[in-house]
Amino acid sequence: MFRRNKTMAVVSQELMDELTDHGCRDLSELRMTELESEVCELVDAITRRTIQGVLEAQTQACAMKNCPQCGQPLEDKPSQKKTLLTLRGEVTWEQPVKRCTACRCDFFPSGSCPGD
Repeated sequence: MFRRNKTMAVVSQELMDELTDHGCRDLSELRMTELESEVCELVDAITRRTIQGVLEAQTQACAMKNCPQCGQPLEDKPSQKKTLLTLRGEVTWEQPVKRCTACRCDFFPSGSCPGD
């Protein structure tokens, strides 16, 4: 719990620095709704970026090397852009595509990979 509180303090200070343009902007004249809107917009953007990073890491961890049908090595194909609608907006990441020339099948990450 201590680590989480410390992390929240650091993130809060970074958000404050961003909102105040590193001390060059006075927030005291903003209406509460304006302040809340700016804070939520910034936090939502950070949330989307964090989710995108997690999805990209999961996608890379799920990369198959051999065909699940015949066991032959898979070839890389151009990745496909995937989009997911989250509670904080759309998140887009690149999903690798593999091709088995023997089976003539394309494969995408599966199992506990993103998009399941």
